[in-house]
Amino acid sequence: MVDKIKELSDTAVKEKYYAKTIPSKIDISIDEILQKLIKLKKDELLRVIEKAGDDIWIFHLFSERKVTIAVRNNSPKEAKTALFSLAIASYGVNDFREILISLSLVCDGIVRVGGVCKEVFDEIDAIIELKPFIKSFLDREEKDKSIEAMGYEALEDTNGFLYRQKS
Repeated sequence: MVDKIKELSDTAVKEKYYAKTIPSKIDISIDEILQKLIKLKKDELLRVIEKAGDDIWIFHLFSERKVTIAVRNNSPKEAKTALFSLAIASYGVNDFREILISLSLVCDGIVRVGGVCKEVFDEIDAIIELKPFIKSFLDREEKDKSIEAMGYEALEDTNGFLYRQKS
């Protein structure tokens, strides 16, 4: 599985994954890996994350793309996958502020599909221990965790719902 993560990371760089239409083939491949990772025991999951090293960055970008897909499909399961992906990515960041921006999108998406952020956070925490800065995100004032506060907006484009960074 670690080899597949590395391969996808390399492909994402070469193919400019960040600019691909949502969903892309890379999104589908990352989602397939996540569906396997979510079934692992905590200690096994942490070993995969450790072995994957810097290549887990891809889960960060995927989380933002996946929550967009979740809203388009009105899918709580996909919103949960977005948070799981972001939780994995959090094990590889030096600056937790990068993750906080994405957390605002994920929480917004969870609510848009009818979920409750605290409940989804608790579910994911049972699978992979959420970093303290992720857990404490829910304690922020509503205005401080909104997508607008993080510099994003929600809109519709020709492909459907989309989160976009404000210019």
